[in-house]
Amino acid sequence: PQRQFSYYVIRGHALMGQEKYEEALTELLLANKVYNSDTAVLNSLGRCYFRLGRKADALEALNASLSLDPNQETVKKLIEEIKK
Repeated sequence: PQRQFSYYVIRGHALMGQEKYEEALTELLLANKVYNSDTAVLNSLGRCYFRLGRKADALEALNASLSLDPNQETVKKLIEEIKK
């Protein structure tokens, strides 16, 4: 499972870097199924959803990340941006 998790995360981030957000979302959701308490994955999911115009999903993922680590100032700023 750890190797699968890392594979999905790396692949998801690479696809995000190529601005292939739908494909990245698929990989990141797979990573999240393996381990659903990783703030980096949740933050990436939130960013993908936001880029795809899925604001409610973005807020859900980002708020889940904040519930795990409330000291993420950049995530708080992104949430405020999405709410505008």
